[in-house]
Amino acid sequence: MSDQLWRAEWKSKHLRVTLVECSQLTQLLAKNHRTHGWMSNLYSKALCAGLLTSPLLVEDERYTLRWQYEGELGTITIDVGSKGHIRGFPAHIYIKANDLEGIFGMGGKVGLVKSNSKRRLNSGMTLADRCDIGLDLATCFTLSDQIPTSILIDVKTEPWCVRGWMIQALPNMSYNEFETLRPQLESSYVHEHFSKLESLEPFYVEELFKGLGLMEQNHKLHVHETLTPESFCECNLDKIKFVLHSLPLNELEDMIKVDGGAQVDCQFCNQAYRFEAHDLRIIIDQKIKPKHD
Repeated sequence: MSDQLWRAEWKSKHLRVTLVECSQLTQLLAKNHRTHGWMSNLYSKALCAGLLTSPLLVEDERYTLRWQYEGELGTITIDVGSKGHIRGFPAHIYIKANDLEGIFGMGGKVGLVKSNSKRRLNSGMTLADRCDIGLDLATCFTLSDQIPTSILIDVKTEPWCVRGWMIQALPNMSYNEFETLRPQLESSYVHEHFSKLESLEPFYVEELFKGLGLMEQNHKLHVHETLTPESFCECNLDKIKFVLHSLPLNELEDMIKVDGGAQVDCQFCNQAYRFEAHDLRIIIDQKIKPKHD
């Protein structure tokens, strides 16, 4: 199935529901960053988690999400906008560990920053001790933003399939009501059936909820919006030139002498920008010229 993101409401339970299928996008971004093995799986989980937060944003707002673990996984950073446009980068492209303690260590922290084009709107950080990227982010929303949240993400490798849901309490649902529901949403039984769904279209999720006895047979998820998630990056040649212009003259001269030029790689999309010696000479001349005027 093609990638899709649904923003919905479970009205009978006073819950907000976000669903996302993002197999094609996560496979592309994992390939762009040359991740493999467990790192591809975990980076894709973080991308999926980021997309699940997209419907919480409006207009030019963005979430920057960062997981920092003490284990070999290290740090993953995700940046997502209100229309499902996403980018990110992992600290590593490969990890040797294949057990939870080796991957996540004894824990870590997860933080989120909400901003728009003018300023930072709010931020929060909580401990990450559940050894699961989705569950740790859910804890951050629950404790930092005071929004009871449950996140479930499933990644399959053969064939590649990445999907997830985020369920959050709306104001009319109490914290205690949500905590009664949470163990069912996060149980291994639900995860098993979730991973076997033919699709994550709302109809199939409704059938799962009804099968679990959580939703009445005549109830439905009310879909507010459907989006197609996409990768994006703000890097371009002019921005990279601006960065080079900001460097001291001696550093630019060293780049010419030592490397015969410079290569700048965007950490988000891995796009490589190559500047030959004559390109750097032009930048040096532009930096010197104003002093002669």
